[in-house]
Amino acid sequence: MLELDIIGAWDARAVNLDQEEADRNVYEFDLTLWNLLSTLAKERPDDAASQFSLGMDTVQKLSLATPSQLEALASGVLISFKLETAEQNIITRLSGDYDPVVFINHSVDEFDAAYWLLFNRVASRDPEMAKEVFGVSRELAELVAKATDSQLRHMSGTTVTHFTLRFAPSIIEEILDDSREELRKVRISRSFLPKLTR
Repeated sequence: MLELDIIGAWDARAVNLDQEEADRNVYEFDLTLWNLLSTLAKERPDDAASQFSLGMDTVQKLSLATPSQLEALASGVLISFKLETAEQNIITRLSGDYDPVVFINHSVDEFDAAYWLLFNRVASRDPEMAKEVFGVSRELAELVAKATDSQLRHMSGTTVTHFTLRFAPSIIEEILDDSREELRKVRISRSFLPKLTR
């Protein structure tokens, strides 16, 4: 009976996640990550391929991706990238002492800080949802929910945050190809529209 309750709870959670409305902050952060990966694919394709386990065909497509294609890749429900920095390092850092005047004593990586502050905002509302959105453990989601802004900024200045793709790289090509095809259809349909006369 307990097993059925757990399965039912997870089914309900999956439905809620599937029906979850896009969070603009999650979407914008995800879009930023895709833009960074696209830039890396243009400037250092070998690094993009090795760091994200991508084939060179995918890297090439990402390097040529238009802003609208990158928007098609971004999600406002789940972050498309998962934390690759060891969770235990983060947990240890969040459980330890920190310098509340981090802005004076350390340089803060604004990108990392943005990730942790967004994570905190989502986790403060619902740690279980944050676990799914960010692809992390419940323990980490709860710690981040309780952390102060200064604590998270301190961590972002002392711990490097690494990301990797959360799903199979083949999905990238599918989405890029689909959005390219949609754009082509829109252009074709516009070319058949009658021209307005004054």
